[in-house]
Amino acid sequence: ASFSTFANYLANSGLMNLGNVIINIRPGTYHGFITFNNFSNVQGGTIIFQPENGQTGTVTIGDTMSGVNNFLWRFNGAGNIIIKNLTFYAYQNIKMDSATGNPLPQGTGGHIFDISGNSANITFRNNTFYGVINAPKTIDYAIIYSHDDTVQTHIYNGNTFRYGSIGIYES
Repeated sequence: ASFSTFANYLANSGLMNLGNVIINIRPGTYHGFITFNNFSNVQGGTIIFQPENGQTGTVTIGDTMSGVNNFLWRFNGAGNIIIKNLTFYAYQNIKMDSATGNPLPQGTGGHIFDISGNSANITFRNNTFYGVINAPKTIDYAIIYSHDDTVQTHIYNGNTFRYGSIGIYES
């Protein structure tokens, strides 16, 4: 199933009293824009997104940013989420640096995460984020952009942020 299918399932059906739900993602590269709306149907646990093999750098999630889709993942009223050991890109085409072997993402704008609607209890652990290269120095290009939240319980631990205008912006 896709991330979008899972997000729709959560919004329509929910997960009641199942304890933690672990979403093991097979190694590979994934594309698409996803909105996780109001998780009021999720009770009694945490949703954990992680690589199936547990290894950092084996799952890449990214897409081309645009004015319409200026985020990769959006949490709107969602909570109790852990995202760990994943790599995210805001890019147009991924090219490799021949000298270092590192990816060189090139994008057209936006956030990797857009968090709003009082989304709480979100943990980012040991992820790598590649924002837009040479982004204008405005909040419009913050890699993680959290806004319109009166209750913010977001934890950032062991992450790497590259490019973008700023790694994390919370207001």
